[in-house]
Amino acid sequence: MPPPNMPQGGPMPYQPSYYVPPPAYPPQRSGGAAVALGVVGAVVALLIAAGFVVYFLGAKSSSPSSMPRSGAPGSGTASGSGPGGSVGNIEQPVIVDAPKDLVTKAEFRDIGAANFSDGRMWIGRYFNTGETVIGSGGVTLSLFDESGKRLVEQAGYLNHVDWIEPGQFTLVHIWVPKVPAFARYEIKVKAEPVADYVSKPLTLAITEQSVRKSSTYSSDFVGTVKNTNKVKVQFIRIVVYGYDDKGAPSCVADSFATEKELGPGEESGFSVSLGGINVGTPVRYVAQAFARAK
Repeated sequence: MPPPNMPQGGPMPYQPSYYVPPPAYPPQRSGGAAVALGVVGAVVALLIAAGFVVYFLGAKSSSPSSMPRSGAPGSGTASGSGPGGSVGNIEQPVIVDAPKDLVTKAEFRDIGAANFSDGRMWIGRYFNTGETVIGSGGVTLSLFDESGKRLVEQAGYLNHVDWIEPGQFTLVHIWVPKVPAFARYEIKVKAEPVADYVSKPLTLAITEQSVRKSSTYSSDFVGTVKNTNKVKVQFIRIVVYGYDDKGAPSCVADSFATEKELGPGEESGFSVSLGGINVGTPVRYVAQAFARAK
């Protein structure tokens, strides 16, 4: 039971949680009693002051004004809309463009054609017009009659090269034996990027060359190739391009050197059969030699 003189409803605000009852009789006025009352009063005052401090600190920590505001420094938020809006003190976003896919494509240009016996050959420049090195590809020729019926589907391949850099070209020919009568033709171009594991071929020097007639309709391109690299090479291929008197593509042929391997500074002979199926009459030849490091 609470003491008989305890106020109803519990302690008053900011009052200690315990109760000191008043004396049951009037206090004696003596020096000792005054000192005792003074000590008790001081203790009570200290306790009330401590209550004030505790209450004030608790109220301040829960006050809305002490909460971080939107856009305030260190709040981790930003305010504003569009250009000119205010930005808080936060890390600015770093924008990194994703790498784009490089385009691999080619075009077939300067196309010429000529009949030979009962067949027909088409030849042209296969240009790398993309952004990657072309490792394989070719062209496909389709012949149609007047009604649109497909008569022939014949491919021409990049048999003699497997590395065409952007802006470079090679010659590609398509031979159709026993060609039927046709109303129109279409040529589709295919290009694939070089594989990641394929290394760029090394260039070798052709130190001397000549063309000799080997039969009624055929000629041979004969010469010497030299390894001007500092490493041993293998798979030595010689590619010969023929052009007519107007500079138009006439023929393309390739073959391997006589020696399968060449050390630095070593030489080998070669002979490339030019064949007898040309578009026009070749009057100028351009030769290149490539190899792979061993």
